[in-house]
Amino acid sequence: MALPEGFSELYAALNATEPKAFNLIGVVTDFLPPTPTRGTDWTCTFHLKDKSIVNSYDGNGLRVRFFRKESSDLPKIEKIGDVIVLRGIKAGLYNGSPVALSAAGTQCVVLPYATIPTVFSGGMHYLCVPGSPPLVRAEQQYVVTVKNDMAATLPAAGSRPASLASPTHLGERRASPNRLGLQSSLGPKFSVIRDIEAAKFYTLVAEVVKVFPTPIGSVDLYITDYTINGLLYEYRKPDQNRDQSRDGDTFGYTGASKEHEWSGPYGRQTLHVELMPPHASYAQLHVKPGSLVLLTNVRAKMSRANVLEANLWPEDREPNRIRVEVLKGTEHAEVKQVLNRRDHYWQFQPNREKPVLVQPGGASIGTRKKGKAEKKAKQKANKKAKAAAAKKRDFVEEDVMAAQNSKREKPDLSAPSKHIRCENPDHPVTLVKDILNDPRRKDLPFMNAKWRARLRIIDFYPKDLADFTRPIPDEPDAWQWAFHLYVEDSSVSRGEPSNMVLDVVGQDAVYLLKLDACDLKKGDPPAKLTLAKLREKLFVLWGDLEERQRTKAAGTTPAFDCCLLECGVPRTEENGGGWCRLHRMFGTTIM
Repeated sequence: MALPEGFSELYAALNATEPKAFNLIGVVTDFLPPTPTRGTDWTCTFHLKDKSIVNSYDGNGLRVRFFRKESSDLPKIEKIGDVIVLRGIKAGLYNGSPVALSAAGTQCVVLPYATIPTVFSGGMHYLCVPGSPPLVRAEQQYVVTVKNDMAATLPAAGSRPASLASPTHLGERRASPNRLGLQSSLGPKFSVIRDIEAAKFYTLVAEVVKVFPTPIGSVDLYITDYTINGLLYEYRKPDQNRDQSRDGDTFGYTGASKEHEWSGPYGRQTLHVELMPPHASYAQLHVKPGSLVLLTNVRAKMSRANVLEANLWPEDREPNRIRVEVLKGTEHAEVKQVLNRRDHYWQFQPNREKPVLVQPGGASIGTRKKGKAEKKAKQKANKKAKAAAAKKRDFVEEDVMAAQNSKREKPDLSAPSKHIRCENPDHPVTLVKDILNDPRRKDLPFMNAKWRARLRIIDFYPKDLADFTRPIPDEPDAWQWAFHLYVEDSSVSRGEPSNMVLDVVGQDAVYLLKLDACDLKKGDPPAKLTLAKLREKLFVLWGDLEERQRTKAAGTTPAFDCCLLECGVPRTEENGGGWCRLHRMFGTTIM
């Protein structure tokens, strides 16, 4: 049965960021006895649920605090399962927690659980708070519907709460599932974003909204589990007035440019997490917008602008342990809760397209029923892309394709390309695993050392070549190259660590590409020409990698020799101080 006219589902009230009046109907899941306030009033606290949040909310539901001058005028709640009808109650965030507060004109009607029939047949017994009008027929019918909808989810219906603890004070942060006594398969540190607090460590399950590698080798990850925390940065809808501050919004998604509009979720539901190596390297290769991820040992903290954020750094005892995992399905109940909350959120965003969730390998959740027509269209597009790639007359591609199509043996793809040269050709080649585990480093955060390696590129960032340059701070109209190459040894032994991230920046990138940096997104003829030359140069470096990533086709990139160095970049005091270890390419050029 549909909601009575003028009423809202509890989900809308639970997700209101600013106080707003609602008319609500819900089932009592928990309640506390009336107590005096610090002033002259009396108050009672209870929680409500309905079908809109029964599968998407892991707490007791919407917390309601009702105030009156006399305790006898408070709602007469008897047992769990009672249904309450509220009119004119204000719900929103108070000190970071969603709560509904009564006002002088708020109306309340309580229907005891035992008196609500399973089939509506006429007038019903209910208890009105003084000043509240009786229920109309449509409201009574919906009360029966709510009770039936919630019957299977309230095993304690018709009973008193197991414990009647003292009521919480207004603004106290709601307890996380573990503090409520609930168990999580992910351990005692698991929490939803709604309940995290600064200076504590957590395990989080969330959807990835944005992924951004940074020039210092870290990755800025923006995640959401579709719960609200009043301390998070507020991302507003494009049609709302925007705060131009970028704290908590590193890449300026709250700016006025339509090109960089934040696509949701809106409000205070997205947490910025700074990933440092080795977590950053894993994220660059495996994590994409729409991925479901498990983050463990995440430290929450407050930024300088008093915005809640988090970071994930290497551990002293296990510096190579990665605390980021892409979840492949819904094996954890916590994942199902995120998906349910996600579905409910986008149900309330009718003018916005729901983002696609992705799984490892590129499979999309919720898009597997699009039919044979779309599958055939993709196959046709892949064939066209492969045909176009086959027509390219580049020397690297010619060597590989000719060998594959001839009767002679395939060439040794681990041999270095003759079209890429690096300094110190007589210096021995060092494997990635030996670079990462160099004993000279010992307990140092980094060391000033150089190597020569034989590598192949397996991925690159940013994904858009037009983002391979960035403006130089404090230098008007000045640009520099800045991009990342995810590389592996040309000959990989199974079970050995062979992957690393190489930064290519500044003059080292100019030496590699033999191109000066400019604003590649400007769109004028010089920018278009530079972008075209960049694509040609990179094809020599990594073959058809860019095209294969668009079509999700398999293949191997050419091997090449390069020089690389290890250096350190100081962290700010806000990020704990110390040094961040980076590896950069130098002394390598494309002929």
